[in-house]
Amino acid sequence: MLLTAAYCATRAEYCTRRLPRGLEGHSPEITESQPELLAQHYAEAGLVEKAVSYWGKAGHRSAARSAMAEAAAQFQKGLDQLLLMPENPNRQRQELEFRCGLAAALQAVKGAGAPETGHAYRRARELWERLGSPSEFPHVPWGQSRFHTYRGEFDLALRLAEDVLDLSSQRNDSGGLVLGHHSAGHNLLLAGEFAACRLHFEKVLAQYDPVYHASLAPLGGAAGGINAIGDDHRYRVAEGRSRLASARSWFEQFHDRLCSNNATRLSTIEWLWAAKRA
Repeated sequence: MLLTAAYCATRAEYCTRRLPRGLEGHSPEITESQPELLAQHYAEAGLVEKAVSYWGKAGHRSAARSAMAEAAAQFQKGLDQLLLMPENPNRQRQELEFRCGLAAALQAVKGAGAPETGHAYRRARELWERLGSPSEFPHVPWGQSRFHTYRGEFDLALRLAEDVLDLSSQRNDSGGLVLGHHSAGHNLLLAGEFAACRLHFEKVLAQYDPVYHASLAPLGGAAGGINAIGDDHRYRVAEGRSRLASARSWFEQFHDRLCSNNATRLSTIEWLWAAKRA
């Protein structure tokens, strides 16, 4: 009986480990179309690194399809698996990537000012700083600033935006400068500091390249800037008509590249409506 039970357990473990590898080898299309299926099988087999890899693929795939609730759940499952791995810089960097994906998904699912979103960005910020603030992740401090903006904590949000600007200036990082100026301008706009916010948004327009900075479009970096310039010049109608016309021409030229998600499309429509009224 004991031998039979041991054999069955060993056989079950063997099949559990063999199944995902068989799927991966004989049905390679599943790795692209259903990475979450492989992730689940590898997790059940105790093959943690493989599970983490496929949970990451699943999360990014869901986010690309705007299935943000699924993306958040998949990134969280990947993080749960990551905690089973030894602590080292490689694991920390992978965790940072997953935390960023989770935070972005939670913005859509829970809201930019939700506690869950703030917790995800706070943990991402800790990892980002521990790893030496890698320049590939400028959206970490930007997202944290955005969280405090939506909590109505404009002073703190502005300080975080200024931190992004300082670091990006030191590194000559144009993407970080675009995000930093956008974040600072957005906070100053909401605080009623229209002249100051306009200076930041004009720097966004001067520095933003729709091709080179294409990865920033989902964050709303440029679209938000033009919205704010439009809002500012509604208070300065005489001065603002020519600026609005110029901004509208620039915006329409790169409309398709900037409008990469529904939220940005909505802001685009609102801005164009305001521009036509001016």
